[in-house]
Amino acid sequence: MAKFRNRIENRIQIMSIEFLENDLDRVNYLSNLLTDHATGGSADEGEYMQLRHELLKNTTLAPMLPEWLKLHRSLGSFWGFIKNQYGTYAERRTYISEQFSGVCNYLEFGQNLAKPALPKPQLFQQPIAAPENTVFNSVVKRIRFLSYTDVIMKLSRKSHVLLIKLA
Repeated sequence: MAKFRNRIENRIQIMSIEFLENDLDRVNYLSNLLTDHATGGSADEGEYMQLRHELLKNTTLAPMLPEWLKLHRSLGSFWGFIKNQYGTYAERRTYISEQFSGVCNYLEFGQNLAKPALPKPQLFQQPIAAPENTVFNSVVKRIRFLSYTDVIMKLSRKSHVLLIKLA
């Protein structure tokens, strides 16, 4: 049994990030490294830092990577984040997998399936005409350059029974 364990450990030590052939391999390795660390395993700090740096400097991939990856420069910092967010190993595995699925889909299939682009909100170009002396008119005069959603939110705080047709 000891010989078998030594062979497995030697194979694990041989595996290195130098043998990762492409960005998909690097992202998957990083995801596995983080999962291992978040579930009580031992992950190599140097590999984490090198992979993180390589992937974040890639201008195509960086926007698709999890935001927290930019903040946590070390595995210790990542551990402080993940242990408080998710209490069980299963939750941590699921979370990490979901966080890297978008960039993996992009690298594997050539498209970003995880984050569809949302249309930008339209801004008011001119003040909206409304009957004088209304809550709507007074609020719109103060916030005419905000998006429609922002206006609705502000109005909903001012009056509970105000119906607006924006077209």
